Amino acid sequence: MKYSTLTKTLLSAAVLSFPLTAVAEQATVNFPALGGPLARKTPAHTVDAGPIGNVNVGGVLSGIAFHQTNRVTGDRKNEADLSNGQVFIQKNSGLVQFYAQAGGYSFPTLGTAYTDAHDTTEALYGAVPVAYATLAPSDKFSVSVGKLPTLIGYEYGFTFQNANIQRGLLWNQENVVTKGVQANYADGPLSVAVSWTDGFYSNDY
Repeated sequence: MKYSTLTKTLLSAAVLSFPLTAVAEQATVNFPALGGPLARKTPAHTVDAGPIGNVNVGGVLSGIAFHQTNRVTGDRKNEADLSNGQVFIQKNSGLVQFYAQAGGYSFPTLGTAYTDAHDTTEALYGAVPVAYATLAPSDKFSVSVGKLPTLIGYEYGFTFQNANIQRGLLWNQENVVTKGVQANYADGPLSVAVSWTDGFYSNDY
């Protein structure tokens, strides 16, 4: 099988904080995990949400454009697209916490035809790909339920999380988002996470 050969690739990506009128202060919060040279704290705005406490809001905006030769059947020679346009909302303190990630995205993958962000979002995980509530009775233990990021795999789910945006063969063996419940425990060097989910977004638990 011959894989697509990219002869010219242009990529611009930025993790952005969206300006808000109700900002109480600016925070530095880990939203989705970031790998490689992108790994850093994501700037976010902290909003006073009244009875539920402070909520952190941030986002990502990235685009992709490419020209390729030796493309796979059904793929385009040229493409320009919005690869991520997402907003992150998180409450990461107190007994009851939550996380929501909403917007559009695409998954450029080695050896497969590119599917644009609109079709990818509609066909896969929807406009809210990740959303879960967390019960955290202590700093060491928590339980989350909802649409969860995967626990397995070497490559993160979304392009803005990866140094290499065009994923390799391992990507085809990993899940991205799962629906279910996950328990987390961390104490010093020990960290354990156990989940019961529908695997490859199959609705079969």
